[in-house]
Amino acid sequence: MCVIDRAALFWYFSIFCALVAAGLGVPIPEEVPIVTAGAAVGHASEDPAYLNNVAKAVASLSVAPELPFPGNLPWVYVTLGESEDAFPDSSPPPPLRWWIMLPVCILGVVVSDGLLYGMGRFWGPRLLEMRWLKRLVPPERRERIEQNFHDYGVMVLLFARFLPTIRSPIFIMAGIMRVPLTRFLLADGLYAIPGVSLLFCLAFWFGDQVRNLIISAEGKARSLVVLGCLAGVTIYLIYHFFRHPVATGDPREELPVIGGQVAAKISKAEETQQPADKT
Repeated sequence: MCVIDRAALFWYFSIFCALVAAGLGVPIPEEVPIVTAGAAVGHASEDPAYLNNVAKAVASLSVAPELPFPGNLPWVYVTLGESEDAFPDSSPPPPLRWWIMLPVCILGVVVSDGLLYGMGRFWGPRLLEMRWLKRLVPPERRERIEQNFHDYGVMVLLFARFLPTIRSPIFIMAGIMRVPLTRFLLADGLYAIPGVSLLFCLAFWFGDQVRNLIISAEGKARSLVVLGCLAGVTIYLIYHFFRHPVATGDPREELPVIGGQVAAKISKAEETQQPADKT
């Protein structure tokens, strides 16, 4: 029987909701919930008391802490006691599982993208007349996104995931342009898996290590070099976000360093394919 306490359920549910909210336009970068999830799982695996402390905090927010959450589910055991011996076998509470949290993150990303696609497909160009979307997708940016879909196809979904940007217009425009749903979901899922997994794993493996580096950085050149590199990457990502806050799917903007070469290679492949098609 799978044993999950309500603190773990709270984490899974909160991360999923945060990802869906970020995808639907709430001003939360999509990367933040993913990094938070990876860091939480990594920290919980190193500190067994961590999840138990979260369980107590969740219980304190309940109207009736003595009742199970989220209901009388037979596969959920709820931590009710105030001590760490609340479980019948006196073992610590079940930890956050990476093999649950990572699929939750991927599912949250794909669901939010699918909702945006559905909005674009259902309402069509009328959706672009909404005030908030007009600010995100002015006519010139809409033309660029449409042109990128024509030039690169659904690969724009992959390009848009490489750097932190607002990706909502990409998925809405895919719905408006009536990209086939099965193709969109397949491509979005395949493109989301490596991006989400990379962020999650980096946060999982290096979350506590970065904290330890900061604590032990004084007088250690190696730690200072690592922290300097991380700070440089962070500054670059922030700089890119403010320079290109909304993704257009253009590899020259979304792919660092190699974007121009990728765009040129795709264009060359199309040019060589067109004469072959004519013959």
